[in-house]
This record gives sequence, C-alpha cells and structure tokens, in this order.
Amino acid sequence: MIIKIEILKPGKQFKNYKVMCQELGIEVKKSSDTKKAQFRELERYCTYNKVGHLITIDQVYETPLEKRKRKGNNTVYGDIMQILILDLLAQKRNSGNLIISKSKFLRELNLVNLNYSHCFKRKKALSIFCKVDRQVVSDFYYTTNDSFKRAIELALKTLQNKRLIICNTVTKVSKNGMHSLASPDEKRLILFSERSTMLSLGYTNLKNLRISKDWKEFCKKSKKLLKELGGIDFYYSAYEITPNDKYLKEESDKLLDFLLNKLDRQRHQNELNKKACKKLAVNGSKRHETESELPQQKEFRLEQSYSEDIKKLIDIVIKDNAKIISQEILELEEINELDFEIEYSLPDGL
Repeated sequence: MIIKIEILKPGKQFKNYKVMCQELGIEVKKSSDTKKAQFRELERYCTYNKVGHLITIDQVYETPLEKRKRKGNNTVYGDIMQILILDLLAQKRNSGNLIISKSKFLRELNLVNLNYSHCFKRKKALSIFCKVDRQVVSDFYYTTNDSFKRAIELALKTLQNKRLIICNTVTKVSKNGMHSLASPDEKRLILFSERSTMLSLGYTNLKNLRISKDWKEFCKKSKKLLKELGGIDFYYSAYEITPNDKYLKEESDKLLDFLLNKLDRQRHQNELNKKACKKLAVNGSKRHETESELPQQKEFRLEQSYSEDIKKLIDIVIKDNAKIISQEILELEEINELDFEIEYSLPDGL
C-alpha cells in the first residue's frame, strides 16, 4: 500500500474513510480487518483522531516509523518487553552502561519467579518435588531458556535498530565473591579449561556434550580446572547495554514515558508473565502433538502426561504468584545426596 504522504498535513481533515482513501490514493476496503491494517499503516506516517466519521491529522512524522512485522512465535512478548527494558534503563539512567546477567534480566522483566534459577541447579530435586520425570524437567529448562533468550535478544535488537541502545554480550567472572568483566587472558583460560575437559571426555563440540550423560561431569571437571588454574569460581554471560541517554531524555515525553510509575510497571510485568506462561504451555503442547517421530532420547515428549507436566513446571518456576519452594528443594537435595552416599558406601551384597 503506497500512501500519498504529501497530502498529510497537521490539521488536514477527511470527511470520512472513503474520502480519505480517495485523497491518499489507497483502495477502499469493506473488510474491517483490512481497514484496521490500512490505519496501522497510516500510523507510520502520522497521528490522527476520529470523531464520528471525520478523520483529522494531528502530527506528521518527518521520518516514517519502522513497519511493524506480524507477530510470530518469537515476538509474542515484544512490545511489552521493550517497554520494560526502556523502563529499566530509565531507572538506572545515571549509572552509565547497564551490565546484567541473563538470569537477572529474566527476573527484572518478571518472565520467571525466584524458583526458576534456584531449581535450575537442582533439577533432580525439582523432579522429585513435582513428580515429573527428570528428562521432562531438563527438556523444559532447555526449551524455555532458548525461547526467552530469543525473545530478549529480539527485543534488544529492535531497540538497537531504533538507535535507542547499543547492546553487546560480555563474559563476567566471579573470584571470591567479586564479579568483573573477564580479561582476554581469563577468556583464554576458560576456553582452555573447557576444551581440554571436553576432549578428555571424548567429545569435539559442546552441542553434543550438552545433551549427553557426561554434561554434569564436564561442568564439574572444567569448573575445578578453572579454579585451579585461574582462581575463577565460575563465569557467565551478561548483556552490556549502552542507552542513548540524550534521546531518552529529550524524546521520552513524545514517544513513551520510559520511566513507568510503580503501578504501570507492575501491570506490564504481570501481563508479560501471563503471556510467557501461555506461550510456554502452547509450545509444550505443540512438541507433544507434532513430534510423532523422535530420536530415542526425546521419546518422553510422546508420553500422555508431557503437556500437563510442562504446565505443572510453569506453575512452579514461571508464574509470578507461585509459592517459593527454595527450602523444600534444598531439603530434597540433601536427602537425595544422603541416599547416594549410603548406597555407595555399603559393601557389596548388603
């Protein structure tokens, strides 16, 4: 649809929809959905108001807004997520760059609750607590992390394309409780520790190792080696976001009140969490219904209980009003470790 944008002037009035189409050189449509699409396209060039049939142009943009794409699987959280990211930057406007870990980002955006990270490290205890197969728990975390990562990075990319931010992924290390950006030498040490451990276990890439029975052993050995060689307790990826402070300050009133009041922020966070819960449940059902031929290691997705198990996990680690179960999980983990120690300390034959 090509609009005669030279016709658009502040104060310009169109008697009705049909007259507007004739003057702007666009086709008159009967379908209400098609009309809505035409008005969405018009909103790229100007703001307007409607009183009855009368349409009045208010403001005309010097540069048309970016065309809105149809929302697909990975953009379901898009608009709300962008608002909350901008709000987060506005809250920290005087602190320069924002460097935030992926797990903290998930919490700040209210995509997950406190159980999510706590149980991520204790999947076996979570499996026992909610009576869900361990493979399903691991599958849930793998697919959920991937979904959230793509959604967050799409929102960041969109904001970057609007020149509101510049975003990079950085590596941070923790030494004796102190967190800092990894130096080039520390990055090389991470690579060496993980590469040598991976090869010692008979693997040549992380993708295959991550889904194998040896993943836990790899994490344990590489972490130990990293500590021995460099005193690094652990490392993690984080987003380094540089905001366009001047633009946010000058244009926020016109485009968006980035610094939300407490009630608005809570409303957006609640809405995002609901969308996340719904989307993850739909994804779980799709994995169960559409994957009739699966490799042996993923056959658990065909079980009748799979979709309900995914919903159960969503209720526990995603829903923002879920009960915090950190203490229960820790107790189950201790019992599980005790059972393991007893089993392997008993003489053969007992």
